[in-house]
Amino acid sequence: MAIYGINKHLEKCASVKTDEQSDCLCEESIRARGGYINAFLLAIVAIWIIVEARERYFQFQPQEIVSEWMVLAAFIGMMLNFWQYQELEHGHKQETVRYWRVLGIGLFAFLLEITVGFLSGSLSLLADAWHIMTDVIAVVVSLSVAYSLPEREDKSHVTHATMSAHVISDGLQSLVVVATGSIIYYTGWYRLDVILSAIIALVLMYWAINIALKTRYGLYGTHQH
Repeated sequence: MAIYGINKHLEKCASVKTDEQSDCLCEESIRARGGYINAFLLAIVAIWIIVEARERYFQFQPQEIVSEWMVLAAFIGMMLNFWQYQELEHGHKQETVRYWRVLGIGLFAFLLEITVGFLSGSLSLLADAWHIMTDVIAVVVSLSVAYSLPEREDKSHVTHATMSAHVISDGLQSLVVVATGSIIYYTGWYRLDVILSAIIALVLMYWAINIALKTRYGLYGTHQH
């Protein structure tokens, strides 16, 4: 749906552009759509985590968590996030090649964390996994934009910046999950996982609002033609 909307907007813009400046404005408008989609996805995940965390917190018996699995999966996820960031900022100079690599890494990380999240009973790991899925969808949006627009080596545009924001925030989230799993292992305080999940949700909501505002006011930078 996002790809269809972007392509239709590109066709409409191409039909009315009259010079190089309008071409630049067209490009920024299309990329901004990707930024708004990314912000919306983060907000949806944040709301789901808050609802689930509330239900688990008020359970009479806290759900047991296999913290060793939780820590291992979150650590691997964090390393994969670092790999994604390296690909984004220092990988192949062709935009689409970088994005396809980031997409593959993200899908692997999601499958790993969603599987271990269910097996270990960790809500925070499940939250991290669904955050990774928003990264994956953000890459799909960015790929649709990259194929709709001429190739550019400039990385200041909004879809690239929002995708980097997804990856960085997810890496920090994985680090916190590792720390929380370690605490649970030594203390057995299972509700800490739920408390962390709620905090993660608030952080994700902040990222969503931040991305939306920066996209709205063009604070990610524009191309120079």
